[in-house]
Amino acid sequence: MNIFKRLAQRFVNNIEYEIRRIGTGGSMRTMVGVLANVARLGFVPRVVIDVGVSKGTFALYNTFPDSYHLLIEPLKEFEDDIRSILKKYKVSYVISAASSGKGSIEIIDCPDLLRSYKKGYSCHGE
Repeated sequence: MNIFKRLAQRFVNNIEYEIRRIGTGGSMRTMVGVLANVARLGFVPRVVIDVGVSKGTFALYNTFPDSYHLLIEPLKEFEDDIRSILKKYKVSYVISAASSGKGSIEIIDCPDLLRSYKKGYSCHGE
């Protein structure tokens, strides 16, 4: 990237805009971009179901603030985070795993969940 492009990119980043090549998908590559486009097209769901809430999916809550949000999270460790979401948005939640069948499952607590997902890292050192 030449010096002009780097300076232009730095400038637009500072004013919270982005520069992208035409035809690369642009903001449609992010959840926020996709949701903003869907809302711009007039889609406003009555109910949004967020499975695997973790610390929250704020792009959903902010894009559809008038929708009712059902939050489903299997890990009780995130319940405090979810309770803080309850104070700001129209939501209810359940601590439960989503599945196609009945039963129970053991969920292993991985301290570096994002790294394990993105890089194939195992919590058990396998």
